[in-house]
Amino acid sequence: MESISQRHPFVDGNKRTGLLAAAFSLGLEGYTLVASQQEEIDIAVKVAEHQLDVEGFAKWLKENSLAQST
Repeated sequence: MESISQRHPFVDGNKRTGLLAAAFSLGLEGYTLVASQQEEIDIAVKVAEHQLDVEGFAKWLKENSLAQST
């Protein structure tokens, strides 16, 4: 997410794409992102504006993810 959000590879949608990439990666590992839409917006802006580093974002993901039941 950090790389996509901060390096702006697309004309538009970098924060959304970065967050979706993070959520997709969680899904591949058996987890689901469980945050409100506003929380997702807030975290995406913080990452994009360098207000939250990779470790901080990883901590947020850990706090806002649940293992998927099989």
